[in-house]
Amino acid sequence: MSNANSPNQGVKWGLIAGGAGVAVGLIFYLTSPIKLQSLLFGGIELAVTAICALLAGLERRKAFGGKIDFKTALQPIFTTFVISLLIGVIFTYVLFNFVDSSLVEQMKQAHIADVKDMKNLYKALGYSESDYNRELKEAETGEYGVTIAGSVINYLQKLIKSFILSAILSLIVRRK
Repeated sequence: MSNANSPNQGVKWGLIAGGAGVAVGLIFYLTSPIKLQSLLFGGIELAVTAICALLAGLERRKAFGGKIDFKTALQPIFTTFVISLLIGVIFTYVLFNFVDSSLVEQMKQAHIADVKDMKNLYKALGYSESDYNRELKEAETGEYGVTIAGSVINYLQKLIKSFILSAILSLIVRRK
């Protein structure tokens, strides 16, 4: 992948980022499955993908002899996100629906416990008792399953956010 006509660097780095995300997901699943839905896991996934996307952009810039415009940098960077996020969404769907369907109930119980643990915080923030009870009821009756439709919506939402990050990374990578 050393010249400008080589296959897209974003494919390579997207597969690397997606594989790393799956590896981190498996580590979380084996050590503390509840944290698969945590900000920590999401942050690690985002950081790994952003680093890989940046590397894809830098690799593309090098392939173009050190000079690259915004659009040419954006393509491999965003492609890295597209592929990595798709791998992550598929991994989550398979894990929750085929590998360990008990994760859905574990996530539900963890969320209910979180709402109960934050009762004093709700009060401090000015929530009334009925507001708190409504939040608790929503936690108890909410849908926690990982469906195909939900996975597609999640993927599309992540793509929109990733495009913005890709544009920022492209501005960093470009060099006229």
